[in-house]
Amino acid sequence: MTFTPFARYRNFTLENLKHFLEIYPKEDASMSLKEAIDYINNKDSKYARTSYQQACQWGLENRSNKDRFEIQRYLYNFTDEGLKIYLNFWFKLYFVPNPYINIKEECQAFNIFTTLAREIIKSSDFTIKYKDFFQKYINEENKSTDILLNSIKEYAYPIQYKKENDDELLFIEKKRKNEIEFLIEFIDKTFPIGNFKDKKAFFDRFSYENFNKFYFTGIEKIFIKDKKEKNILDKNKKYSELKGVNRLFYGVPGCGKSYKIDQLCSDERFMERVVFHPDYMYSDFVGQIMPNIRNTDNEKHIDYKFIPGPFSRILAKAYNDPNNMYYLIIEELNRGNAPAIFGEIFQLLDRDNTGKSKYGINNADIARLIYHDEEQLIKIPSNLSILATMNTADQNIFVMDTAFQRRWQMEYITNNFDNDLAKELIEGTEISWGTFAQVVNRKIIEQNMSFISTEDKRLGAFFIQEEELSVKSFSEKVLKYLWDDAFKMNRDVLFKEDINTIEDLFEIYNKLFLEGIIKEDVYDEMLNNNDV
Repeated sequence: MTFTPFARYRNFTLENLKHFLEIYPKEDASMSLKEAIDYINNKDSKYARTSYQQACQWGLENRSNKDRFEIQRYLYNFTDEGLKIYLNFWFKLYFVPNPYINIKEECQAFNIFTTLAREIIKSSDFTIKYKDFFQKYINEENKSTDILLNSIKEYAYPIQYKKENDDELLFIEKKRKNEIEFLIEFIDKTFPIGNFKDKKAFFDRFSYENFNKFYFTGIEKIFIKDKKEKNILDKNKKYSELKGVNRLFYGVPGCGKSYKIDQLCSDERFMERVVFHPDYMYSDFVGQIMPNIRNTDNEKHIDYKFIPGPFSRILAKAYNDPNNMYYLIIEELNRGNAPAIFGEIFQLLDRDNTGKSKYGINNADIARLIYHDEEQLIKIPSNLSILATMNTADQNIFVMDTAFQRRWQMEYITNNFDNDLAKELIEGTEISWGTFAQVVNRKIIEQNMSFISTEDKRLGAFFIQEEELSVKSFSEKVLKYLWDDAFKMNRDVLFKEDINTIEDLFEIYNKLFLEGIIKEDVYDEMLNNNDV
């Protein structure tokens, strides 16, 4: 066999890997392969096309679409220690000849690491000469022998290197024989080479999914040398276990649904937030084709471009950054026609046990945005969660059918008044907000028992903020809601009978406060329970 195992360029070191990540274009969505190669060569023109060839051998690309350029984006999120671990992973899976190696004769591709390991295990003393291995499997005269040897020294562990006299030797400790045999079998079964001329398959070997598959099957124990490496792998293991969900938080208005979401995700870099309302549509949520006016040589040209909505934007972010969990937050889910807004996206809400969509859908615009291939099926990745809120008081706006609701994990938010706000006094009274709200809520439950339940009209513990306990704010936010909504059918349950209009309510309240508008027996109940 005569071929070059590596491009004759630079050693495969951390510094050079970081160099390639710096010169590779991050704005890859709009680049063809030819444009990407030209871009890289302009950044590293001294070596012309060779820089691109070596980067390919490093598995840096993600060839999900053979006609477009995309990098293994998870590498941008790694620290130096994480990149060192990637290099170890890369070398363990690297095979020759790969699709970017010129071969002078037909031959069968082989994995360098497993082939080398087998040769060592077959030897009587678990030691071989590097020169013998190179001559047998590649070519004695090849000029890249030193680059391959340097890679073996760095990334073939637990295979080790030593020099005795003029011989460069590769060996393993006898006590690690079983580990090496396990590793060989694992790589052969889990990462078979297949068609070594398939460029897409070659790049797929170094995907984030395979990175996790390689390290998180118990095999990582073979490679742990120090605490820092263990910490990096533990962190990445957490990322590999990210499991997206569709979760719907529901409860009375102001019970703390949005606050609950804020506790789960507060970093805006990983969020898209949207509020549904009756006029909100599919095109607002997913995206729409819009005219794009360009000025060229004093002439206006109009073309049409897909402008992604919040769903498509967060989907793209999550896909391009599998190390982090992303969140699509939908406030007031049932205030819009949710099934119509989701449209065919509804199908993606069914997830498998990893958190990824079970079924894909066709959407050329989103597929072109994310995968650069309009025929690829769209799926929600496992690192994207959809969190939504719903006021149970608003269920009469848009009723969500069972098929839609069953695709959500429902979580009821308890209306808990055990907080500092509940102890704050309403201006002009000796009654606390918590006491007032809890007495009112009991009246809401008691009233009109023969009618449709009104328990969802109750006041949430955080229906109002501390600064809104003033006379003006309290009347406009709380009293108006109780008059117009919660007690609309039976106002005399809470308010005095001589109050006929909302103007009467506000006028009397501004003068006499709660005592002037609340029925005497209800007001006494508030006073008597004021230590609740």
